Formats: sequence, C-alpha cells, structure tokens
Amino acid sequence: MDFPFGETVTVVSAGPRYDSYSDSTSYDDWDHPTSVDVPGVAVAPGGSSEPTEAAREAVESDFDLYFPPDAAVTSSDRVTVRGLTCDVVGRPFAYRSPFTGWAPGLVVKAKIKEG
Repeated sequence: MDFPFGETVTVVSAGPRYDSYSDSTSYDDWDHPTSVDVPGVAVAPGGSSEPTEAAREAVESDFDLYFPPDAAVTSSDRVTVRGLTCDVVGRPFAYRSPFTGWAPGLVVKAKIKEG
C-alpha cells in the first residue's frame, strides 16, 4: 500500500563483527551500524506511559509503523522516527484485513524510553 503522505523512516541495523577465534561473523556491532531510509511509511501513535521509578522521570512511547510490504525490518533492528531512535519490539508482521483484504504492508511495533 502506498501512503501518499507517509514519512521517511530510517531502519538501523547492527554492523558485522568478525570473531577471528571462532572464524564467524555476527551482526551485533552497534558501534558501526548500517542504515537505510524507507519512504512512505505510515506512523501511528501506540501510546505513552510514565513508569514510576525512584529519582527518574522516564517516559515510554510506542509507535505502530506501516512499512511497504518489501521493507527489510527485523526484530533486532532499530528505527528512527521523527528524530527519535526506537527499538523494534517483537516480530514485524505483514498485516491483511480479514474484512476487506486491505494489505497496508509490514506492521512494525517500535518503543522508546526517554529519561
């Protein structure tokens, strides 16, 4: 589904890290991430809360992001939405309405904790 007024969201993935001892590569290097801009993403608020913690004023915010169906987003990625870098929560899922067949694309849950 194409959203004519969708936003550009950046998908940030951990970079590769080579381990010479095991001769293997893992993708967990957040000091050298890779990023890809994805245009046309629908951004919907998912809610916000202020958990009570001693000596801390934190705010947690959730977003529901509707990416194009072919977007490469995984549960280990991060996304930057309107300047906020959020963690991807759970597995991205290709949504299809059981009532209309409407398939807006890949639904991604994102969360950020500030403060």
